[in-house]
Amino acid sequence: MIVRRVLIEEKDGPDRHQPIPLALISGLAESEMDPRAREQRCTASDAAPPAASPSRRLAGPVFVAAACFYLLSGGGYIDGPDGTVMFRATQSFARGSLAVEPLASWPEHGGVPVDGGKRFYAWFGPGLSAAALPAYLLGRALLPWTAARERGLFDVERRRSGGEPGFRFRTSWYETGEANFAEAFTAFTTGWTNALVTAATLVLLLAIAVDLGFDARTSLAVVALAAVASPLWPYAKGFFAEALAALGLTGFVRFAVRARRGQAADWAAAGALLGVTMTTRVTHAVLFLPAAMLVLADCRERSAGEARRRLAGFAAGGSLGPAAVGIYNLARFGDPLQTGYGKYAHEWTAPFLEGFAGLLVSPGHGILLYCPLVLLSAAAARRFAERAPRELAFVAASLALLVVLYSKWFLWEGAWCWGPRFLLPLVPLLVLPSAALLERFGQLGRAARLAVLAVVALALVVTASGVAINFVDYHVWVRAHFAENLPRYRSEGAANYYALLRWGWRFAPPLYLTSLPSQAFFLPLALGAPGVVLGSFAVFSAGLLGGLLWLRLRLTRLNDRA
Repeated sequence: MIVRRVLIEEKDGPDRHQPIPLALISGLAESEMDPRAREQRCTASDAAPPAASPSRRLAGPVFVAAACFYLLSGGGYIDGPDGTVMFRATQSFARGSLAVEPLASWPEHGGVPVDGGKRFYAWFGPGLSAAALPAYLLGRALLPWTAARERGLFDVERRRSGGEPGFRFRTSWYETGEANFAEAFTAFTTGWTNALVTAATLVLLLAIAVDLGFDARTSLAVVALAAVASPLWPYAKGFFAEALAALGLTGFVRFAVRARRGQAADWAAAGALLGVTMTTRVTHAVLFLPAAMLVLADCRERSAGEARRRLAGFAAGGSLGPAAVGIYNLARFGDPLQTGYGKYAHEWTAPFLEGFAGLLVSPGHGILLYCPLVLLSAAAARRFAERAPRELAFVAASLALLVVLYSKWFLWEGAWCWGPRFLLPLVPLLVLPSAALLERFGQLGRAARLAVLAVVALALVVTASGVAINFVDYHVWVRAHFAENLPRYRSEGAANYYALLRWGWRFAPPLYLTSLPSQAFFLPLALGAPGVVLGSFAVFSAGLLGGLLWLRLRLTRLNDRA
């Protein structure tokens, strides 16, 4: 390498010199480079993110603040039979086994017996159960430090029988009494998993917004709305695998955007994260179709060699998830394509239009009601498409595929759940286009600003109803109400209580918020029994405060550098 010192002579004296500005020197040097070397240099320069990238500087505080916020609002239990079976799988993984213990009160649910009933395998993918291992093992490590006064803290039956009137509806699919405190406590810590997963998803959403050119404040606004005004919050409290699928899908888009100026390794990372969605539900394989279109669109702009490297990287990364699922099935059933769902894998029997309308606009499970922020994204779609047309096309195609796919399944809404559970993986990406509207909020007319604020207010209220009311208690309540008023509802044409859950406006959020007591927060109970559980909430409180202060400090420094 030849270093050339260039000096320029000033007008007032031949002996006085000053260096040419660095940018000019770089330009002169680059002009003498071989074109191939210059192309490599540009590629390397584009691939390296700026040292002061807002997404990198804000990632830590956003993760800490969001995770602690979600953990503080936790319910203390793993709700529902599906979540309990996946928790049992986590317990089994920790023991080095794949067989799970069936539910005592519903032994045929959630899996399939093999070898004449000697072993029972869950039909759910291994993704969430494996991801929950650290939280479960942490609970095992903390267990010896718990106090005797905490032993009855999780006792659902005692509370349901009158000890705590707010818990009269709560049901549990595992024993929670003092004799089973160890399992109840480790279920409590295992339930932290989706809070951490969702916080990581928000960090990825922030990175996408920044990479697409939105400023830090607009990107943070989108993240804040997704965090507290969308179904992400209710699902961060639960133990459904769709939260992990949302992480994988958001991560795929994050690295797909980065691959525009990055290396083939970015497509490998994107493929690996997309594969995570398949470890939660095999039907997510349909998402590889719009993903492949995104990869091919990028490859068309590259040289043949670079295109091959990018395709190979995506294929290698994308194969990891399906391979893990295939190996998991092979180890359990001797067949990589056998999931264990049995007859439910063939229950594509719902009238298409019913499921289609239900997933979009029904009062019980429609995405437009449960995530009104989609309306803001729809209003901003044209402007967002000017900046990210491929990403918008990917989101639209993925939404269409999932809606069309699940419209035919007999439980198209996802059974007992909050809103359209099967669409949750797309929620962060459905909120993302609203950034194009939020960045110019101050330029909107008064009526437009009021409309945006009204949509945000509705989204906050709807989300709050899902956070404050436990979804299992809500379903129990509707079922009991239907039974008590059976002649009336039968005369109105309702065949079962699912008709009320799906299509009854009087049972839709936020209307039912006034019908049930708020009982979905565990912190008030922990205050009555100081110990490890209460100590964990103290840590979360400190983490939330520290994360917000850290975030403010980082924002101040970013503004100072601007």
